[in-house]
Amino acid sequence: SLSDGFLAERGHTFLMIAERGNWSLSELVAGGSQGSPVTLFLSALLSLELAERAN
Repeated sequence: SLSDGFLAERGHTFLMIAERGNWSLSELVAGGSQGSPVTLFLSALLSLELAERAN
């Protein structure tokens, strides 16, 4: 669907930024567990991207 493609594109963009910034998945998960809405949203995008890469 259009929204799935949009989310995947955002997730890919976020991953490129994260890799450039040397953010680690564990840091994102730790931030997400603290309940930051932005981090939760970004970690959800990251999860979508990782799921797509696994397929």
